[in-house]
Amino acid sequence: MTGIQTGVRAQRTCPSWRSSLAAAGSPARLRNLCPRVPLKQRRPANQGWRRAIIQAGLNNGSPDIIATEPARSNKPLQPRPLRLGLPSKGRMAEDTIELLKNSQLTVKKINPRQYVARIQEIPDVEVWFQRATDVVRKLIYGDIDLGIVGYDMYAEVAGENDELVVVHDKLDFGQCHLALGVPMYGWGSEIHSLDDLKASPKFNAENPLRVVTGYVNV
Repeated sequence: MTGIQTGVRAQRTCPSWRSSLAAAGSPARLRNLCPRVPLKQRRPANQGWRRAIIQAGLNNGSPDIIATEPARSNKPLQPRPLRLGLPSKGRMAEDTIELLKNSQLTVKKINPRQYVARIQEIPDVEVWFQRATDVVRKLIYGDIDLGIVGYDMYAEVAGENDELVVVHDKLDFGQCHLALGVPMYGWGSEIHSLDDLKASPKFNAENPLRVVTGYVNV
């Protein structure tokens, strides 16, 4: 019996299933008419991916662990633009854009839905709009080269990182202060300073003062 596929011609060595059923009389005898070839005899061990494994000295490996090193290009690396990180929202973002505008630098977004922009007057600068904390983190990781951010965020995220340098520590906008709040009623009505808080008999080793803050390092 001959089976035909596209571009392939194959011939079966066992008879058709109709003639086999008529001649066999039982399933066991039918299996004897079409003997199965052991797997190790179907393809020699020195062909296909098995041959590649043997040549690589990975007799106990699998084809998944064989990889070729990509060809290296001799082309010189193209310099990327200088990346400037800016706050993406809030008063700090508005004041930063106004500062650049007063310095004759126009920040224009390529796509309003994206967080990447360009400075028209300096084509080689790419602006990244990020959260204030992410501006500092991306400076640490090397994703951006410069950043404008509040010193509170810089002190909180960067800490004592020696790889970051404060180029200008006063841009005359975005002033803020760090405040400590207590309840205006009950025990908090008697607290007017940190000294009052330290001297309060309400807190001790068994009942410690609990502080909720967004500045765990400052």
